[in-house]
Amino acid sequence: MLENPKEPSSLIKEQHEGLDNQQGRIAWFSGLVDGEGTITIVCDGRGVMSTYFQVCNTSEIGLEFVSKLLTQLKIPFHISWQKLNQKWKRVWKIRIYGFGRVRSVLNIVFPYLVIKKRQAALTQEFISEQFSNYFKADSVHTPRQIEIYKEVRQLNHRGPSETLCFPSSLR
Repeated sequence: MLENPKEPSSLIKEQHEGLDNQQGRIAWFSGLVDGEGTITIVCDGRGVMSTYFQVCNTSEIGLEFVSKLLTQLKIPFHISWQKLNQKWKRVWKIRIYGFGRVRSVLNIVFPYLVIKKRQAALTQEFISEQFSNYFKADSVHTPRQIEIYKEVRQLNHRGPSETLCFPSSLR
């Protein structure tokens, strides 16, 4: 049995003391990304690829914390809610789209990632390839980008589907 149980308010204060500095907040956010995040490359039916970053959770406290942090870091984001079942809690999603924005957030969280570090590194490489080929007349994705897309997809793979979104000429 605890000899001196603490009041709930002091426990909350202790939990947030380590987050009083920017580096602590970024490390906490990176842990959230590792556990509840998605770092990926998406592809539309025409074979056009883009980067995508998302964090989902049911905690409104977490939503507020992450949205304040991203605002302070000047990284634009989108917030949406989803409730799939009346019995379940609402799930909030913070999403970041686009090469430049995703690169910005990945540069910030990368040093602290553990579980999703490989997806982040590959996505950063994909973005670098995209920017180096951006002004070329035939700005089709490079063979390396297609390899990266496939590897990130495999790392994020959860189910039996092997379907890729590329037209058959790119497979």
